Amino acid sequence: MSKNTKPAEWDKAIASLAVKITNALQIGMAIVDVDGTLLATNSVGAYGLEKFSSLVVDRGRVRFSNGPANLAFDQMLQAYRGRAAVNPLVFGTGTGPMLIVPVKKPLNRKALAILFCDPDSREPPIGPNSLSLAFNLTEAEARLFSALLAGQSVGQYANENGVTTNTLKTQLRHIFSKIGCARQVDAVRLALLNPILRLRDFWRAEPTVPS
Repeated sequence: MSKNTKPAEWDKAIASLAVKITNALQIGMAIVDVDGTLLATNSVGAYGLEKFSSLVVDRGRVRFSNGPANLAFDQMLQAYRGRAAVNPLVFGTGTGPMLIVPVKKPLNRKALAILFCDPDSREPPIGPNSLSLAFNLTEAEARLFSALLAGQSVGQYANENGVTTNTLKTQLRHIFSKIGCARQVDAVRLALLNPILRLRDFWRAEPTVPS
């Protein structure tokens, strides 16, 4: 940062860059305050709020149509209004995962960022090749993990690919071991919070996974 650049100007520049990057990566972004009031969106986020049935804006406030998801979101807002530590939340949707993370800058106030895939995108949020290279996964493990990141359940993946759930559970244990997580939600969160993985697929600069 230049000595002549004021912090507010720097924060504004960072916010503008974040909007451009998330739009380019086809990631919707909606910023809400601790009461769930919608503060801002990028263009993909505004479009997603119109298209999604699972995420709605009611009288200026964001809520989830799914009861358990909305309860978890309300609990996150309540904790963030206080002084409790708030961890990111991950929800599955029909078009991919939805990530909710706490943010402070550049807003200079407590807020939450809701991130999700472009509802019209048919590409997985993170491709198997990037996952294989990042976590030393086999081709089968990388394909499974990519599908989970795209919002599929283990049962759906088993039916679509003709694989038994026992086989997939074994692959999941191997994935967790390599990533260093004990639960699927933690593995998904770790991958989604890694911007390098998403950028690798965006620039398509990765080699293919050997068969």
